[in-house]
Amino acid sequence: MQYEFIVPGTPQALKRHRTYRFGAKNINVDPSSAAKETFLLQALEHRPPAPLREALAVTLQFCFARPKSHFRGKSSTRLKADAPHWHTGRPDTDNLAKFVMDSLNGTFWHDDSCIAKIDAEKVYHTVPGIYIRIESAPQFSHT
Repeated sequence: MQYEFIVPGTPQALKRHRTYRFGAKNINVDPSSAAKETFLLQALEHRPPAPLREALAVTLQFCFARPKSHFRGKSSTRLKADAPHWHTGRPDTDNLAKFVMDSLNGTFWHDDSCIAKIDAEKVYHTVPGIYIRIESAPQFSHT
């Protein structure tokens, strides 16, 4: 079993939930809810027939557009020799991965606790988006 697809667009990080106090009541707000819904809608055509319940390995590649400073001139499409491959700025890789895990939770997998292995990286690419591969977690022995 393997699902592999790309969700186009600039990768987003999960924003922390906020709690507001109104009198004696606490109200929890998820500032990422609209973005997670939009992301899920883009991924739905690739979903499994039923949410997966087995141990899963998830590979994520977050592809960011290159800034103009990586190119040789104003209208050049040629990269400078020292243009980096890896995206090392914000957002953090773990918050990007949390956004994907939370967005696909309940639709692609029963609960994100079944994800046993995550491989995530941030790179520069000509087409921004998130490459996602979901597969059965490999079995191996450590003895």
